[in-house]
Amino acid sequence: MTDITEGNVHVDPLLVPGRMHCAKCKFSLTRVNLYFANGTTGPGGNETEPCPNGCGPLWPVTWEQEAREAWATSERIFESAQAQKKKVDDLSVLVSRLAYQLNRIGGNDILARTAVDYLRQNDLLGSTAR
Repeated sequence: MTDITEGNVHVDPLLVPGRMHCAKCKFSLTRVNLYFANGTTGPGGNETEPCPNGCGPLWPVTWEQEAREAWATSERIFESAQAQKKKVDDLSVLVSRLAYQLNRIGGNDILARTAVDYLRQNDLLGSTAR
């Protein structure tokens, strides 16, 4: 294991620089150093300190922990986006069917055209009822 020093901050290659977390309450802290001499910022240290919630110490975050958390977050966002897309697809099918039925029975032609126009403008029709 090689130790790297950036400025006055000791950097361990297995740890995410400046990232800390509480194992009990999941509190997360990102430390940032401000370097006034040259106007830049850099990562803070990874020294353990008490959790502000009083439930335990803040521990350094490893790169593996960071990657696993990012993976879980991206999976959750993807699944949510897929669910929303399915809702939009289902809604566009329903509105298309409504517009078709209204036209078929000679109902409110303006409402039917408005529904179809709305779907076309917002690219919600997909492959249904073009």
